Amino acid sequence: MKRLVFGFALVSGSLLGASYGFSHLDAQNPVANPTLTPTTPATETTTPELQVYPNVTGMTPAVQPYSSAQLHEQQEIMQLEQKSLQLAVALEAKRTPEREAELRKLVETIFDRRHALQVAEAKDLTEKLAKLQESLKVRQTKKVEIINRRIKELMGETDDLGWGLQRKDKLSPIIRVMAPSNNVPLGEVPQTNRIVPAEAIPATDAPSIPPMAVIPPQGKADPLISADSQDVKTLELQVKLAVIRLEEAEAALNNIRDQNASGIISVTEVEKAKYNVKKMKIEVELAQRRVEIAREAKESKNVPQNNSNTNRN
Repeated sequence: MKRLVFGFALVSGSLLGASYGFSHLDAQNPVANPTLTPTTPATETTTPELQVYPNVTGMTPAVQPYSSAQLHEQQEIMQLEQKSLQLAVALEAKRTPEREAELRKLVETIFDRRHALQVAEAKDLTEKLAKLQESLKVRQTKKVEIINRRIKELMGETDDLGWGLQRKDKLSPIIRVMAPSNNVPLGEVPQTNRIVPAEAIPATDAPSIPPMAVIPPQGKADPLISADSQDVKTLELQVKLAVIRLEEAEAALNNIRDQNASGIISVTEVEKAKYNVKKMKIEVELAQRRVEIAREAKESKNVPQNNSNTNRN
């Protein structure tokens, strides 16, 4: 009797643990199909060969967790085990042919369901092993390509074979310089600064001015090309450039995902490409915000001038 009571308590505790694990898994995967068909978790985004590479120290892929269907079946089997213990206690108290037949039938049912579950698990493992072996064969045939690509990654080298062009001609940072104006008429506002590219400023005191330099204005400033309008136009160009870089980053991400699916490169490169896309999106937002701030500053600067003209009239 003590042995049966102890076994009953042990199975009850195991049942509670299995119930908690099943409810926790269903919270992540609400569409749980209680069948014996082995299913692949929907959150699995990598292939076994990608789990092997670039982790050269551990060639065994990570063990996949049980599916919700398998946990559901285990939970029902534990309930049947609990029921069998109850029948055994009742049979020990009063042995009858009916109770013996019921207990035997229940134990046979438990065996059949446990055996079916084990067969399904073995089939699932066999399929995963076959996929892993096939992936390893593919990687062996692409050994040279994988090694060359890994060496380039370690050396920080990139090629021009991606979907998007690698832009190497980045625009130079905008630098505000003082541009003196001579003989400014009385009443005119002197143009004290202008926007020029960084290449326009010589590194040394060279006698000549580079072709891209903006020549300081001599005399009356052109009202159509003021410093404020130059700021807005330049910032709008920066927005367009940021959008182009974002499109190239997204195209590069798609290309890297294709190579990752083929097992050529590791999933680490995919994460780097995702981070680059996210960074480009932030740059686009910042560039757009700079344009808005420049426009607001320009409008607020024009308001006092209009008021002063009204007061003069």
